[in-house]
Amino acid sequence: MLGAAEVETPIYRDLFVADGDRRGLYPTPLRIARRPGGGDDALFIFPGFGVSVSQIAVDALLYSHSRRYGIIVTHDAVNYRTSHDFLLAQYIELLRRLPMRSINVLGLSLGGTTAVQLLFLLQREPQLYRRFRKVVTLLSAISDLDFTPRWQKILRNIRDLSGQGRSQGEIERIIRGTVLRVVARAIQKNVRRSCLEADSSDEIIGSFSHFAQAYAPSTRVLPVGALAGVEIVSIGLEIDGMVREARAHRFATRGRHHVLCGEHTPSFYSQLKVALDRLLLDELG
Repeated sequence: MLGAAEVETPIYRDLFVADGDRRGLYPTPLRIARRPGGGDDALFIFPGFGVSVSQIAVDALLYSHSRRYGIIVTHDAVNYRTSHDFLLAQYIELLRRLPMRSINVLGLSLGGTTAVQLLFLLQREPQLYRRFRKVVTLLSAISDLDFTPRWQKILRNIRDLSGQGRSQGEIERIIRGTVLRVVARAIQKNVRRSCLEADSSDEIIGSFSHFAQAYAPSTRVLPVGALAGVEIVSIGLEIDGMVREARAHRFATRGRHHVLCGEHTPSFYSQLKVALDRLLLDELG
């Protein structure tokens, strides 16, 4: 392992691939870091449910330890008005603009869901799909059925609000009047000390809304073993009260699953940093 002084932090620039807004949705500021003299590979890092890449410094880890990557692409945690479909559409547009290169992906929790859904969409565009080599997912549920019963209920409650043709703004206004508003206020102080990247109850609600959209009923029928040519490596924890099935590798024709000792809590990133960093370097370095 490199010492702290030897870790390089990527220097990002923001890139918007969507012009203006889309029915009141905010375009995602995609963040791109280029390394002069780097290799031909690209690394996409998708953040999790309120968890940004910078908070656990996985971008600096892989940027510092592997010169295979000439470009790193990521974005901040989603806690603003958008939709999961819109986010996926922006990444497809970005792929069309990037030069042809081999791509590896790290998906953190919800980011693993994003990665798997993106691959299913890209099967319609083989020239883009063929650029992907490996996807590593961390604590990622791919459908709502992969969650524990408690979190399945939370997802159903939010989806019930959005299933009546309401706009994203209307959904958020309704959520503010439900128990989720009370929950957001109650956990606000704890959130600021945890890995959930949100400074206000509105941002917490934005995270909830995006989180629920990613697990539409259609994700239940994604075919197991259908993603050919891409290796998926999934990582889970021994104890997890949120994700009961983190085996995202089952959607690829080749892949494997790792289980780390520990419990899924807001602080598990720091508690398991040494083991997690070593595993990520083994798989993506």
